[in-house]
Amino acid sequence: WREGESYYIEDLGSTNKTYVNGQPIVGRVLLHDGDQIGVGNSALKFFTGTSTEARYHQELINLATFDSLTGLYNRRHFMTLLEEECGRARREPVALSVIMIDIDFFKKVNDEMGHVAGDQALKLVSKVLGELAGPMMAVGRLGGEEFAVLCRNTSLADAAAHAEVLRQAIASREFRYEGTLRPLSSSFGVAAWQPGFDAITDLVKAADEQLYRAKGSGRNR
Repeated sequence: WREGESYYIEDLGSTNKTYVNGQPIVGRVLLHDGDQIGVGNSALKFFTGTSTEARYHQELINLATFDSLTGLYNRRHFMTLLEEECGRARREPVALSVIMIDIDFFKKVNDEMGHVAGDQALKLVSKVLGELAGPMMAVGRLGGEEFAVLCRNTSLADAAAHAEVLRQAIASREFRYEGTLRPLSSSFGVAAWQPGFDAITDLVKAADEQLYRAKGSGRNR
């Protein structure tokens, strides 16, 4: 706990004790930047948040969690979150949906306007997805021009409605690069966890199939 600018730790009578820098805690102990804390089989390190080492560790966390271009969750972290929710859906009767998103004709943007323009298109779509994400949603960039939205406690109908809101928002945003205005749209596939699904791959495959259906039937839908 914190008192003023100081932080303290205390063991409340645990069987295995709590350790700071290898020594068992007796009474309350003032923590210092870089202290090693042992709790059972877990090892923790305490940072005040102002040290160079703390900033270094935060940077490692950011690299492991977020996509550097868009600021959204990267594929690995997004799939970890989705796996956790799929595990919960296997155990409990909860609604779980996922939206897969693919920017239409993205290769043409890169080929005709350059990769810097392509990066700007990715950022624009990411901004829309992030701005419109609800409190029960997590947004990730899966790679290239593909994104996904994890919709916790959300039915298929509600997820599809949100996908339509996203579709309209992206299509209405002005995408301009070095004076050139270009239409930008995305295709969407939506799926919900169903009885009979066993793994994360079942849900992702179902959403992907709907995404391919949208792209095959004209895109921007």
